[in-house]
Amino acid sequence: MKTLISDQRPDLLLDYPSVVEVPVQWSDQDAFGHVNNAKYLTWFETSRIVYVKQCGMGHFMDNSKIGPILASATCNYRQQVAFPNDVLVGTRVARIGRRSFTMEHRILSGAADGVVADGQSIIVMFDYEKQESVYVPEELRNAFDIFEGSNAESTSTDDEA
Repeated sequence: MKTLISDQRPDLLLDYPSVVEVPVQWSDQDAFGHVNNAKYLTWFETSRIVYVKQCGMGHFMDNSKIGPILASATCNYRQQVAFPNDVLVGTRVARIGRRSFTMEHRILSGAADGVVADGQSIIVMFDYEKQESVYVPEELRNAFDIFEGSNAESTSTDDEA
């Protein structure tokens, strides 16, 4: 796995500040000879972690009291992917709410033309000691804004988790 700098990104990923290249493994395939649907969600997970570390907020992933927890993940499958191949996974923060933020993902394949999958993840900030959601820390909001170039929609009135 490697991360791509902006001048290495294809046009379809220019709006995604974090892009990782992931090799498709033989074991990623199922009995139908294509990558199993669950693997795409693993690629989303990998890209989320890389994104958070790239914007300097990796300490929120280090078993601290306050950290992210996945509330929802969706994936729209556009084309099949098979071995041998490399995929590019782009990630961006699309919305920052009071207690959650939404990340959008787009996957391109080296062997296919266009987008092979896209989706989103809703992440809630969570207090693991109290077992309850908490506000998205200002430090994290600021890091996202800087990393995104202030393209993320910020919402302060949502009541969702």
